[in-house]
Amino acid sequence: MSSKDIVLGYKQLLEVEQGWRGMKQIIDLRPVFDRREERIRAHVVLCWLALLLIHVIETTTGDTWPNVRRQLDRLHVGTFTGPVGVFRQRTEVSKPA
Repeated sequence: MSSKDIVLGYKQLLEVEQGWRGMKQIIDLRPVFDRREERIRAHVVLCWLALLLIHVIETTTGDTWPNVRRQLDRLHVGTFTGPVGVFRQRTEVSKPA
């Protein structure tokens, strides 16, 4: 292997390790109490997909996930029942959201 390939592999390893660290911290991958292998694998794959979605959101918006999440947390939908019937109302969507 060339020194360039070794450096590239090392950088990719660092990105993978940061991804796992992020998966455990950002999306709160906790101990999995499933005993069946396919359920454990499914849990990890779903967490990996969530981390990938976070990465896409950060890349697309140019903002950090905590900031984007704060903006999205401001959106709410309420379902109300009255004499006329059922209707839904949502908060106004701000430009950042």
